[in-house]
Amino acid sequence: MRDPVRTALVVAALVVVAACGEDERVQGADEPTPPSLPAEVEAMWAVDDPEVAVGPPASSWLPGEDGGQLTRVRAAEPDAFAWFESDAAAQTLYLDPDAADPATGRALLVGRVDSSDSDGALHVAGGEPVDVRDVEGEVVEAGGLVVVRWPNPDIGDDCACAQDLFVAGRGVDRAEVLAAAEVAEPLAPLPSLPADTVEGLRSLGTSPGVLGRDLAGRTASQVLEMRQDDIDMTVAVVASDPRLVAHLGFWAPDGIAVSRWDQPMVADLLDEGTVAVATTTRFGAGLDEPLDLDGAVSAAGDALATLVPATEDDVVEAQERILTGVPLEPCATAAAEQVDMAGTVGATRWTVGVSYVDGVLNTCEASADVDGASDPGGGSGGAQPLDLTVPAEVVGGVTSNQGEGGRWLRFAIGHVTAAAATVEVTVPGSPPVVAVVADTGPAPDRRWFAAVVELTALDADSVATVVVRDAAGAEIGRTGP
Repeated sequence: MRDPVRTALVVAALVVVAACGEDERVQGADEPTPPSLPAEVEAMWAVDDPEVAVGPPASSWLPGEDGGQLTRVRAAEPDAFAWFESDAAAQTLYLDPDAADPATGRALLVGRVDSSDSDGALHVAGGEPVDVRDVEGEVVEAGGLVVVRWPNPDIGDDCACAQDLFVAGRGVDRAEVLAAAEVAEPLAPLPSLPADTVEGLRSLGTSPGVLGRDLAGRTASQVLEMRQDDIDMTVAVVASDPRLVAHLGFWAPDGIAVSRWDQPMVADLLDEGTVAVATTTRFGAGLDEPLDLDGAVSAAGDALATLVPATEDDVVEAQERILTGVPLEPCATAAAEQVDMAGTVGATRWTVGVSYVDGVLNTCEASADVDGASDPGGGSGGAQPLDLTVPAEVVGGVTSNQGEGGRWLRFAIGHVTAAAATVEVTVPGSPPVVAVVADTGPAPDRRWFAAVVELTALDADSVATVVVRDAAGAEIGRTGP
C-alpha cells in the first residue's frame, strides 16, 4: 500500500509549487477578497530556503507488486558534487504567487547547464538566431514557452568546454523574455533576474533540475530502469522538496519535455521529502515506430505511482533477480540476420550480436553491472573468411573495462560444429566459463557461440582457448594454445 501522505504529481497536471514566503498584505474592507489557494500551494509557499536542495533519498524505492518490470536499479550514494557553482547546472524559477495552478501560470526562469567538454548544450528544440549581449544565441518557441539561450563567452579558458545560458518564459511574450536575457545573471551561484524584470512574480528557489537530464547522472540519485506498458523509461529518485516538481514541470508542458527529442518527462512527489522524475529511454527520430507520447506520459505516471519504499536488502535482491532473469537489450550490428546471445559472468550481464551475410561478418558487444554501471560496447564488421571445417573458430571479441572497480572483461565470439554439446572458454589466469551457443550459425552444420571471461588483470594480448565437447563430455576439438 502507498503511504496515504504521498501526493502523486504528474508534470502535465502539476498544481503545487513552493517558494520563499512573504507576509500577506492587509486586506481593505472595500477590496475584493482574493481567491484562496489550494492547501498544497499555500503550504509550499511557506518553504523559504533559497536552494531547492537535491541529495540522496532517505530510502530506496522499488516498484510494488503491481508495478512494471524492473530492468535496472542503482542505489543512491553520497555525492560531493557542488550543485550551485558556476560550472554546474542551476536554474531559478519565478512564479505568479496568486496562481491556483502554477503549472500554467505566468513564469520566468533563468539559469545555466553544466559546463562540459563534450556537451554543454541546453537540449531544447531548434529556433531562430538572435543576438544576446553581443553573442549569437537562439530563441525557441515551443510548448507555450519562449526560451532564449546563448553560449557562455567566458567558458573554455581552462578546458575546451561549452556551457549554454538561458532565460525562459511562460505566459510572457517574446520581447519580454529577450529583454530579461539582456539583464540576467545566469552565472551567479543562484541565478537571478532584476526585481523590475520579475514584477508580480516570486522566486521559487534555485534547483539543479534543468530539463531533468542531470538527475539520473548524479550518484546522489537512486536510478531505476523500468518497463511499463511496453515503454522503457529511466527514473531518478532524490531527496528534495515539492518545489523541484515545479522546476521540472516548467520544461514539460502536458508532461512532454520541450527538448529536441520527443519524450515524456513526468515528476512525482513520492512523499514529503522525496521526488522522482521519469523519462523514456527510447525517443527521437531513430525509433522503428513513432513514440505514442500520450501513452508514454501515462505510462511514466503509472510507473511512478507504483513505487514504494524499499530497504537496502530489497535493492540487493532486486539486482540479483535482474541479473538472473532479465537479459540485456540486444546490441545492434546494423546488419541483416543478426543472431543474439546473452548471459552473465559474476555480477555482470552481457549481450552479443553476430551476423554473416555474403562473406561479411558483423559483431557487437555490450555489458552492464548489477548496480547499473554499463559499457555500451561497440561493434566491428567487414569481409572475413570463415573456416567451416574446424571444430571451433574464434572470429571476434574485445577486452572491455566494466564498472568503477576497474574490472576487465574478455568477449569471445565464434562458431563451432553442430556436434558440440558444450563450449568452454578459458583465458590464462581466469577460471573457465561455459559459452552460450545459438541454435543457428554461418552454415547449416555450424552454430554461433559467445562467452565473456572476467579477467583478474588487464592482458589484452592473452589468447582465449575454446574447448568443444560432445554430448558424452568427450573433447572433440579446441583452439588457442
